[in-house]
Amino acid sequence: MTLEQLKRKNYQSSLRNKLVAEAFYLTGQIEKYGSGLLRVQKELVSYPNMRFSFDEIANGILVTFEIVSVKSSVKSSVKSSVKIVKIIQKNKYVTILELSEELNISTRAIEKQIANLKKQGRIRRIGPAKGGHWEVINEK
Repeated sequence: MTLEQLKRKNYQSSLRNKLVAEAFYLTGQIEKYGSGLLRVQKELVSYPNMRFSFDEIANGILVTFEIVSVKSSVKSSVKSSVKIVKIIQKNKYVTILELSEELNISTRAIEKQIANLKKQGRIRRIGPAKGGHWEVINEK
């Protein structure tokens, strides 16, 4: 498997030694075959200050976890708030989960940013959580 295949996130894993993999699975040392990198990337969405990358070295992979500074996180939050407003303008029925997936940040981070946008008077919710919609409040 190449590094490019891993980065595309749609790779098909292949076991090199099925007996060893089966032994690790049966003893509870692994949960699934070949989905580790995808699961790590998906889980890190909940940690907006954490960056994850991997590169090929010799006959293996070097995985790097990097903590992003708070200043960078604040700038990122402001950019995300602007993006949230733009997405709501295009689709007033967008869900928090859809926003999370589109912006690649956790649903919890989306909820915090929406709360801030409401507090700032930039958006409001019309109707119930299910079946309602968002409204962008025009600044005058």
